[in-house]
Amino acid sequence: MAVSPGKVRAPKRKVSVSLSDEAIKGLERIGVQYGLKLSNMLERAARYYLEEYEDIEIAYQRSKSGEETLRAEEARKYLELDD
Repeated sequence: MAVSPGKVRAPKRKVSVSLSDEAIKGLERIGVQYGLKLSNMLERAARYYLEEYEDIEIAYQRSKSGEETLRAEEARKYLELDD
């Protein structure tokens, strides 16, 4: 039986984040309910935010260029230039 290779994970950095007590308590409740750690939930939230931001930026660049057919790869170039 063949074993599939494991998923390669990107390196992680430690960061410090300040959240309100209300936000932390809410996240802890969700974490207990679904068996998730706070760090895992924040990682998921950050990834979701980045995906949404990219989608919005691509749509904006398409509308700005006047081309509905602007390819996603071309629009991503705008994201890279803004950094």
